[in-house]
This record gives sequence, C-alpha cells and structure tokens, in this order.
Amino acid sequence: MELKENNAVFFRSLTKKINHIKTDSIESFLELGKITRVHGLKGELFVSLFSSDKEIPLIIKTQSIQIRKNTEIYLETPIQEARLHKKGLILQLQGVENREQAELLKGASLFVPKNIFSSKKGEKIYLCEILNFTVNDKARGKLGKIFAFSSNGSQDLLLIKNTKNEQTEIPFIEPFIIHVDFASEKVQVDLPLNWPGLDFS
Repeated sequence: MELKENNAVFFRSLTKKINHIKTDSIESFLELGKITRVHGLKGELFVSLFSSDKEIPLIIKTQSIQIRKNTEIYLETPIQEARLHKKGLILQLQGVENREQAELLKGASLFVPKNIFSSKKGEKIYLCEILNFTVNDKARGKLGKIFAFSSNGSQDLLLIKNTKNEQTEIPFIEPFIIHVDFASEKVQVDLPLNWPGLDFS
C-alpha cells in the first residue's frame, strides 16, 4: 500500500504519527492480524486474525488501534465496532467512512495495545503473553522461541524459530502443551517423535 499524495490529508486527519514510531510505541503494541479486504460500502475492514480467540472483539472494542505497514503508521484511531466473521474480524474504524478510504488500508497490519491482553492466575492465557518465550520439548530439548502466532481455523498455532532460522508450528492445545512458566518465560511441550519438521535422535 502506498500513501499517495492525494490521500495524505485524509490520513493526517486521523493519525497522531505518520512517519515515526517511537521504540516504546513499537513494544507496547501487538500485531493482531492483517487487513485483507474491504467489507461492504461503509468503510468496514476484514482482518485475517493470527488467533481464533472468540473474545477478541469484546477485548479490543473501543480501543485505540494502529494500522501499520512495516514501520510506518498509516492510521491511529479508535474502533467503533468489532465482530467475528468467518475466520477473521470485521472492523469499523472511526474516521474511515466509505469503501474508497478503506481500500487504502488493504495489506496493512492491525496493531492493538498489549496491556489489554492480561490474564490472571487460573484464567485462560492470551497468546501474546507468551511471545518470545523459549519452547522446550520433553524429548528433544530446546526447540527455539515463539516469534508469532497463527490459526488453522479451529486451533491457535505457536510459530517457533530456532537459531538456524528454521521454523515449526505447534497447536496450542493439550496434550502438546505441558506447562507454561511465566517466571522463566518457557513453554514445556511434549510432541510425538515423528513431528513434521523436527528431527529426533
């Protein structure tokens, strides 16, 4: 997506920062998904989510979010409405009022404040809480670190990268996930010996 000159006034009227993102701003926001298409004629956006958590619309509603591409903020504005739709989310953003404006945001990423995702002891955890945690397998030892999340529609997936930049996916379900240790920032897993993409010796 390119910020064309004739669209610059529109974006500047909606955002606090256009070309610069402070380090603390980067670290305090979490990428939730990507805008893949426009929905309807009133400026609604369809977001492909990295998580299948059904509580997301309620959690992010009324939050001020950021729309970014790479390290540039295209838009910073509150969410007016959020609802689940198929395998994603439909958003109505304040200030985006028609299809033409919404089209300018296709291909960009949706970022939300990290602090809205915080579970208490005994509650179901949010995936963003274990981002960058080290993953250790019962038989293989250290597999790498969680660098992102995805979903296959019915399950959330942990995306793991090792020191060789090799990647693997693990469903965030029992019995694969044995224990999450927040103090040491580690996730203990128990994967079958024939797990795709992982050697066992």
